[in-house]
Amino acid sequence: MNRFATGAAALTMATALFCSVSSRAQTAPTTGPAMQCAALVGLKIPGTTIVIDKATAVPESPPNTVQWMPPAPMTVGVAIPSYCRADGTVDKRVGVGGKPYALGFAIALPDKWNGRFLFQGGGGLNGTINPSLGMTAAGGDPALARGFAVIATDSGHKGAVFDPSFFADQEATLNFANSSVGEIAATGKAIVAAYFGAPATHAYFTGCSTGGVRACWRRNAIPKNSTASSRAIRR
Repeated sequence: MNRFATGAAALTMATALFCSVSSRAQTAPTTGPAMQCAALVGLKIPGTTIVIDKATAVPESPPNTVQWMPPAPMTVGVAIPSYCRADGTVDKRVGVGGKPYALGFAIALPDKWNGRFLFQGGGGLNGTINPSLGMTAAGGDPALARGFAVIATDSGHKGAVFDPSFFADQEATLNFANSSVGEIAATGKAIVAAYFGAPATHAYFTGCSTGGVRACWRRNAIPKNSTASSRAIRR
């Protein structure tokens, strides 16, 4: 089987897995936040270096109004319920050449939470954060619309999607390769627990391309960190 057929088969299986768990999640009881969205700014979580710089209450968006991979024009075909979006960093530092680095993240916390957490994998060489919607393998009905809390990351550096300049910094390279996965997963779970007053009952990872590679690594290296992962790898 060629690599494209393999990727298509993986995507089909990933879609079946994620749609299955998501449909069950839709029928589960929901939980509201235990704190105000704006109060996330400056939140201190002991034992972490999490810094939340911005927290915004986002109202419900009608179908076909939210771009899921800007600046590309594709939009989400269903309504996105109201949620709190928090943007922040973990492990700020100064790297090679005096360049600032950090693990950047954006987490979407729905007003009606189904108790589940999703780590949304990135693509290319990352460097940017796509909207935390959970579109991969979702069958057109993203995780956020189904009540999941969703986190996304830039994998530890800023830059265009195929900008390789961060490879000059060893720690940034390791973060891109795999180190950021566990750190951001722990970050998301800690924020979820603080915001809703209870930990997530299930955790998932979805990804395609680079995100698919990370899903495979995550499932094999730290299997207890996720309830399930879905991935599609195209090379």
